[in-house]
Amino acid sequence: MKKLLLLSLSILLFSCGQDDNICLYEPIVTTDAVIDIGENSAILNGKIVVTSENCDVPSNTIQGFIYSKENLPTINNSEIIVVNDNNNQITTSYLYEEPITGLEPNTTYYVRSILTNTFGEFYGNVVSFTTLDEQNEIGDFAYGGIIFWINPNDNSKGLVCAVSDQSSDIDWNNIGYTTTGASGLTIGTGNSNTDSIIAEQGATETNYAAGLARAYSGGGYNDWFLPSRDELNQIYLNRLSIDDVALDNGGDSFNYYWYWSSSEYGAYDAWALRFGNGSIDFKSKDLPFYVRAVRAF
Repeated sequence: MKKLLLLSLSILLFSCGQDDNICLYEPIVTTDAVIDIGENSAILNGKIVVTSENCDVPSNTIQGFIYSKENLPTINNSEIIVVNDNNNQITTSYLYEEPITGLEPNTTYYVRSILTNTFGEFYGNVVSFTTLDEQNEIGDFAYGGIIFWINPNDNSKGLVCAVSDQSSDIDWNNIGYTTTGASGLTIGTGNSNTDSIIAEQGATETNYAAGLARAYSGGGYNDWFLPSRDELNQIYLNRLSIDDVALDNGGDSFNYYWYWSSSEYGAYDAWALRFGNGSIDFKSKDLPFYVRAVRAF
């Protein structure tokens, strides 16, 4: 971040008593670059250098920082961070830093140092900084479910699974043994697989696995689908953390039995995964297995 080097310079002159000595009070208030910027936090830096001749040392009412989402923050329209030194007084110079929390992710803030006392208000230069984007993590409860996969090239994209099973006893097929074209195995193919299955087996029905997954509306979303084989395997690999978060959010842990994927293996079989031991195998489409819906974010 480019460091701004503007200075706020104020010189106050006062007449002091019968000797007519002039009180010269000159504070230079500077805002330095913000460091350690995170999603919700940062560390503010600044300094105050005071030249004072023939003046009583003023008691400072505020010394620290003010910040706002609007440029050129002032004491009247900004949040105030007070930093105190010994006796709340500055006679020569003061270098300070202060951590700040409670910020919003991916947001630009404007900050400047401030000193107020009986002599007036003294502002430093304005420095801007932008907090980091919120980083998704495996196991986060978000986007209507629990994150089980994050795109390695884009942290803002990934997959979540529902907090509970949609069924423990449902067939993969609906109208007999047919090839639906749901041949995708890899991560990212579950949604198109589900579309293909529904197109072949009828409108979104709740008496077969893909239709039931699509009918789910958890979190207010209506774009759920039956995971592909590899997507289902990612859920299994992260099942322990998913279980804990699901239970904390009114859901259920995974059963040890077989779960359907949306990936078919010809007209008669489709891929399934046994959560008790991680076995992946193709099974007859007329077997009653578990279903856990997923969606992309």
